[in-house]
Amino acid sequence: MFKKIFCLALAVVMMMSVAAVGFSAAQVEIADVAADADAAVTGADADVATTGAEADVAATSALDTSKCLNFDVSTTGWNNFEAVGFYICNVDGTEWKPWGNKNLFKSEETSDGIWSFDPDANGVGLQDGEQYYVIFVNKMSGGQTANLIFTTECLGDTAYCDGSTQENDVDSNKSSLVARWKNNKQYGPQKVVTSIGNVVGETIAKNTTAQEMFVNFLKNTLTNARTYNPDKGDQAMLDGIGESLGLTKSDVEKGIADSGVSGIEWSKDKSTLSDGSSNSSDDKKDDTTTTSSPSTDNTKKTGSASDTKTGQTENVLFIMLGVMVVAAGVIFFARKRDRA
Repeated sequence: MFKKIFCLALAVVMMMSVAAVGFSAAQVEIADVAADADAAVTGADADVATTGAEADVAATSALDTSKCLNFDVSTTGWNNFEAVGFYICNVDGTEWKPWGNKNLFKSEETSDGIWSFDPDANGVGLQDGEQYYVIFVNKMSGGQTANLIFTTECLGDTAYCDGSTQENDVDSNKSSLVARWKNNKQYGPQKVVTSIGNVVGETIAKNTTAQEMFVNFLKNTLTNARTYNPDKGDQAMLDGIGESLGLTKSDVEKGIADSGVSGIEWSKDKSTLSDGSSNSSDDKKDDTTTTSSPSTDNTKKTGSASDTKTGQTENVLFIMLGVMVVAAGVIFFARKRDRA
């Protein structure tokens, strides 16, 4: 009698264990399906939102941004602006349209915060192989960016402000936002000597060299720079400019001679510049400065499915333990009854 009851108890234990495992697996599967369903719904909502946003953009602009110069206004800090101007000029100084011309503002907001300007549609006539610069202008406040070098390679790219400012190269009392291209990083802010003798920017335009820039400063701007910096002296001023342009003592000496400007108080023997070779020779007109910034990975991986499965595994263990306790009780009372 005892053996029959014992076998029956074992059979019950096995059946309940299988049932418990099957129940747990079913719950895990249900949880996974629910998670997938939630993800699908979220994705669907996102698709609807995206589609709605794209529909709004399509309704307001028909520009092909791949043919445009694009600018991310959200990086400027401009709170009020009616339109964004695109002042375009060849690096040789040839303007497309004069500063303030209404045609500069024929840009459109093609997506949230992105303003686009189609040079071809507006008759700018960009040529492959030529270099230009663009200044982005706030029509209401007059705020502007520094000269940003570009070529036809930059069509379709988007410019943005990196959060820094620099001295305006024409009016030293003003500052300009520094703009850069997201993709064409070989073209940066145009390197120039300002009206008071400071060097700003990074990219030397292809139609000049550091040496030529220095000579032009001596011819056209030295007098104004002296007026603004009466206590600085020619020696310190020219050494500072020479260092920023990557010139040597010999380069500065030659530049002074080539300028034909008399009365410059600078001595090669007193100069703090390097005696070595420089990259300022007249035949190097394509020097550019490329900058890059380190990227950071802020991706966070999260998931709820793993937590659900862990909880179900613990439930299985408790169920099986309960079954074993019941089975032990059955065997105990069966043996007691058999002995009686």
